[in-house]
Amino acid sequence: MTKEIHSTDFEIGQQSNIIVTSDELLGKLRNSSVAVDPKWQKKYLSDLAFMEEEVTVMVHEDVNPNAENPIMVGNGGRHMAFFRGKQTKCKRKFLDSLIVKQTSVSTPEIVTGANEKSFSIRQVSALKYPFSIISDKSKHGGDWLAMRMAEAV
Repeated sequence: MTKEIHSTDFEIGQQSNIIVTSDELLGKLRNSSVAVDPKWQKKYLSDLAFMEEEVTVMVHEDVNPNAENPIMVGNGGRHMAFFRGKQTKCKRKFLDSLIVKQTSVSTPEIVTGANEKSFSIRQVSALKYPFSIISDKSKHGGDWLAMRMAEAV
């Protein structure tokens, strides 16, 4: 990847509406097993290697003087610190842990078609720690980031 990518360039995925409540269904899911295709094993190992690649990231500054700095993330029992406004070289798996989405809810007053006052419920998702990727040598890095950003909160 030759140009910088900013997390603010992507739309954040919204909440999914899938709710599993049936204990019977959960029991079936827990007790199921599937033979793994060797092609999937190869893909899994390839994905693991991809997550070990090094990228250079910069977490954006925050106007809140009490914002976390450094931001600590962990992956596989290892921890990494990201200082705001400073470039940090890290493995992609730590960048993956830095992608934390949060949702805010607002209830603006609206006027319905029948000219009645009502309230609308709006959910907006955003990154808790906006960042820029300064350097990523993988040709799949941009696609991976787009996929991660599009995932539901």
